[in-house]
Amino acid sequence: MKNWARVLCVLCVLALVVVSFGACNNGGGNDNSTSTESGKTTDIAAIDGQGATIKLGTPRIVNLEPGVSDETDLLIKRIEEVNKKYNIKFEFNSEIDQSDYWDFMVAKAMGGEVFGDIMLIYPYFLDEWVAGNIVADVAPIAKEVGIDWNDGTWDPTVKDTGTFGSKIYSFSREQVAMTAGLVYNTRLLKAANLADPSTLVSSKEWNFSKLETYAKELTKKDTSGNVTQYGLITTTDELLLGCFMLANGAKPITYGDDNMPKLELDGAKCLEAMNVFNTMASTDKSLFGGKPFLADWQKAADTFVNGKAGMIVCEEWVVEYIRDKMVENGNAEDYALTYFPMGPNGTDYVDASFGGSTEYFIYNNQDANVQKLAFSVYCDLYAPDTTVSEEDRVTAKGEALFSDNNSVDVYKDIILNHKSESLGLYKLGLNVRQAFKDIYQELVENKGTPQSIANTYKAEIEAAMDESTYLIEIKKQNGAA
Repeated sequence: MKNWARVLCVLCVLALVVVSFGACNNGGGNDNSTSTESGKTTDIAAIDGQGATIKLGTPRIVNLEPGVSDETDLLIKRIEEVNKKYNIKFEFNSEIDQSDYWDFMVAKAMGGEVFGDIMLIYPYFLDEWVAGNIVADVAPIAKEVGIDWNDGTWDPTVKDTGTFGSKIYSFSREQVAMTAGLVYNTRLLKAANLADPSTLVSSKEWNFSKLETYAKELTKKDTSGNVTQYGLITTTDELLLGCFMLANGAKPITYGDDNMPKLELDGAKCLEAMNVFNTMASTDKSLFGGKPFLADWQKAADTFVNGKAGMIVCEEWVVEYIRDKMVENGNAEDYALTYFPMGPNGTDYVDASFGGSTEYFIYNNQDANVQKLAFSVYCDLYAPDTTVSEEDRVTAKGEALFSDNNSVDVYKDIILNHKSESLGLYKLGLNVRQAFKDIYQELVENKGTPQSIANTYKAEIEAAMDESTYLIEIKKQNGAA
């Protein structure tokens, strides 16, 4: 049995984890960089901040008490380094009301209340906040300070989500994390005489057909028809539907060479994926994407932990919760990770993503020199750790999450080879996302066929796309009216 305490200690040493935010992303950096005491890479020339305070605004609580953890102590050292290099005082502004931050960001900014020079953002808020003129285009700043977006230290999915043609609004140097990993109960699969998915991956037999079979076999009911064991559950809500589409070689929204979005929801591959999803949710009743688990991640996670669900599609932070609980229960060997199965039109195993790991932006309504300073500070604060290779760090994280080598290998493949893809819809704003969430719910509740549901929402989504800040900006760059 794995020594979990030892593995977690190794992880703390290897991974430079910024408290509450996840680890800094990827090894590498420019050849002319120099290392500091904290092992980070400094690849930007110093700027004299003249004693200014640079704040990173976030609604997440940040604990900077010395001695809390190795990663906290390392973060404290990094803050000391950027303070000295740039002659500034860096602070986290985490005493922010969640509603003020997410629901009233633009209104607060228009009223003169600024949460930070650098700020946290989720991809589906980007459209609204860019429209509110509070997000700076960092493309010219990055060029001025010498940033290479393709040097392996930047999350490519975040950059794609935050790129509006020639403008770049969001970025992240954080560790890429799973947003929709398929975790299964090895004991329940054995009890149902189902082959371990790891034995089916290389031959590509781990496919939609197998998923349907597994989910049905793992769903149990009592004599009254009440579910006593669930086949497939999720904490990701509509992202699960996206997994089916990506796995079948499709995306609900694609982008051309001119960066113009195109709705593909009623395309053959998307409809085929929606049909499998609908069959499992409504006909087989083996996929449980609605109540009692909808918007209640802990109920779903606890159901899996307690051996009442065969499979769960969930985020990496939920896997950490599952691990901790199952270690407590003494059955940490009973869960494993595999890829989301491949659809008939899929060519590789791939998971869905909201748009990458945690994203950041630079506040727009301030002096250009302050923007440049804030971006430079972010780049150094979250620069890669040169003392540990990216593969070693990801391996350590995988070993801390899972007890078997197959799961660790899957995790490494997903993270190192960027096999979490965006669905293409979140950069178009909250209205497009909400429509996709509604489609997901209607399929779960069997309110129509995939074709009829797609037809119902097509005009609504296309109208929301036309009104999006992204499309308005792209048309302007393309010279369209």
